[in-house]
Amino acid sequence: MAQLPHLWPDDYNATDAAIESPEPDTELAVMLLAAGTDPAVIREKCGFPTMKACRAFLRDPETAAAARVLGNERQERVGNRAMVELERVLVADHDDLRARVLAIRTALEVSGQMRREVAPPVRRVDELSVAELGELIESTRAEISRRVAGQANVLPGSAGESTG
Repeated sequence: MAQLPHLWPDDYNATDAAIESPEPDTELAVMLLAAGTDPAVIREKCGFPTMKACRAFLRDPETAAAARVLGNERQERVGNRAMVELERVLVADHDDLRARVLAIRTALEVSGQMRREVAPPVRRVDELSVAELGELIESTRAEISRRVAGQANVLPGSAGESTG
């Protein structure tokens, strides 16, 4: 009776040298790189002898170009699926109004008929430099003065009227 080939990594035993390869699996390494996998995982899964060898392979311009091509193909594939799903959501009747509104908004943004507002990044006070803190304090003082002056003009007895 013929022996079945090893189908799973658990089926491998150390005496079976046919599965071992002296060279790393560069095709798998490129796929993992395109997917954004950590170099340490690539080294482990692809059989690079050292981390230095793995990083040298990953920095190679041909490797980077191949990973970009795979990444672009993946983006296109996922983008096409997303567009099909978006069209399905737009066409279907929904009880969930939020899902429909989000789908419509996304479709308008993708089509270029509506632009997503880009808000500046919000920074905490402890992240600001001394100069930026000074500007913040001055602008706050100016805003307070403006508001106080605006309220003073509205209050009775303001603008030089005397109550006595």
